[in-house]
Amino acid sequence: MWAWEAMPTGLGSDPISAAIAIPFLVLAAILLVLALGELVLLLLAWPVALLLRAMKVTGWRVVVVNTAKPVAVEEKTGNVVLKEGRFSTTVLEVETMAGGVRLRDAIAEHVRRGGNVMDPVVGQWLAVERGKLVSRETKPDPEPVRPKTKPA
Repeated sequence: MWAWEAMPTGLGSDPISAAIAIPFLVLAAILLVLALGELVLLLLAWPVALLLRAMKVTGWRVVVVNTAKPVAVEEKTGNVVLKEGRFSTTVLEVETMAGGVRLRDAIAEHVRRGGNVMDPVVGQWLAVERGKLVSRETKPDPEPVRPKTKPA
């Protein structure tokens, strides 16, 4: 309780405290206005996006970012053997929100068990949900895994 009572109120009683506090208050006000502006834009765009999806002009997107682990590392050369792209982003699109939720959950479980987004079963799930592959971007590993043992 004593700490609460000892805390200064306002901008302080000296001009130095005010000079230090005023720029931070201005910065906080600017950031607050920007955040509220972004919130207003999101609230305005949200009904339009839902209407377009309900009219099936656009679909529900499922974005899968896959950071699959290397399958093996050759000890002598240090080369990394990958199942497919080490880092990839795959964007899928389905017609309904429920289909997007089902597809997202199924792919998450499939990837968790060691599967890949490009496995045939994912293509079958897409066909069931009347979906399509929108884009696929594979990036090389920025820093390959090095073996922990030294070559002989």
